[in-house]
Amino acid sequence: MEILIKEIKEGLERYSKIPIKFEVCSVFRLKNKGHGLDGIDFIEEKIKEPYIKDYNSADETIEDWRKEFDMSNWGVFIAEHHRCIVGGITIAYDTPGVNMLAGGDDISVVWDIRIHPDYRRKGIGSRLFDYAVEWSKQRNCKYLKIETQNINVPACKFYVSKGCELGFVDKYAYQKEGLEDEIKLVWFKKLTQN
Repeated sequence: MEILIKEIKEGLERYSKIPIKFEVCSVFRLKNKGHGLDGIDFIEEKIKEPYIKDYNSADETIEDWRKEFDMSNWGVFIAEHHRCIVGGITIAYDTPGVNMLAGGDDISVVWDIRIHPDYRRKGIGSRLFDYAVEWSKQRNCKYLKIETQNINVPACKFYVSKGCELGFVDKYAYQKEGLEDEIKLVWFKKLTQN
């Protein structure tokens, strides 16, 4: 499949039309051993009633990013197949007010990654992620940071396959109604050799 990946500076409305929803069929349940001092077991569990998680219907929109943050240091990439946008990735870097960037100017964050459902499992996400890694290395970042949730088992497995390591777990990050069962998982991809 011929895929062209390119950086865009304008046209986030086109990027925002890529669906960012997936079916939740299983979740990672976390079980603390010794109140967490002896580690945490991740147990993949099928759920009885699968459902669709749609981030496009969330409170935040792509246009909100522009209103809230200076995106001049961000990288926005799209994947095209025959001039049709089939995927995209956004990387945040060196931006005041982005909590995920706290801890230094040598971190970049996968702010958003999305692949059209008709084009998933064709290597597009992997190619976009590789672009994010190279883009971050060009800015001398030591780590690429990614947030996902325990309900997105395929994403967790994808990040592991790309060499990411789980950095921290926040069982209490999402306390809004309807999100209480979601657990924040933050992954790190080391970009330097040490």
